[in-house]
Amino acid sequence: WYQRRVRGERISVLTGHTFDFESDTFMLRNIMEAPLLQFKEDIEDICISAVKEKDIEAKLKQVISEWNHEELTFSQFKNRGELLLKGQQVSDIVSKMEDSLMMLGSLMSNRYNAPFKKSIHKWVTQLSSSTDIIESWMSVQNLWIYLEAVFVGGDIAKQLPKEAKRFQSIDKSWVKIMTRAHETPSVVSCCVGDE
Repeated sequence: WYQRRVRGERISVLTGHTFDFESDTFMLRNIMEAPLLQFKEDIEDICISAVKEKDIEAKLKQVISEWNHEELTFSQFKNRGELLLKGQQVSDIVSKMEDSLMMLGSLMSNRYNAPFKKSIHKWVTQLSSSTDIIESWMSVQNLWIYLEAVFVGGDIAKQLPKEAKRFQSIDKSWVKIMTRAHETPSVVSCCVGDE
């Protein structure tokens, strides 16, 4: 709506003719009264911009909608609860993020993106950060699984008490991170919600 009003104002300024697009009595003849042919090329440019901006807006909305609905899923770890991100699902999420980032990159380089530049940049930042965070989580998760087997309830924990105590701290942190992820399963909100 805002963009339509701005384009209408641009045409009004260009032609020197006032258009009351919001009026109930506005008709095609009101447009025909304006000296449009005199400014044909400029009006064509405004119309081309409108089409391009609408396309950018639609693609941006598609990306936003996808990421507002994409959620993390978890799997059970031993008898300790759902403390693991599902590997295949995470791979799919990262792949989708890369696709969305490519789409946003093309929108960012489009010369008609001015009305949406701030929002595009915000989503590039959020998806880039989310990708980095999820990839880090997967690395930590793999190490945590290995170390959990080593330090929880085994002889090694008794032989290496300092390291076992350090792992307990890491274990608490991991459980806390996964609990928070359960509370906010939306991928982007979970990863960068409170930046």
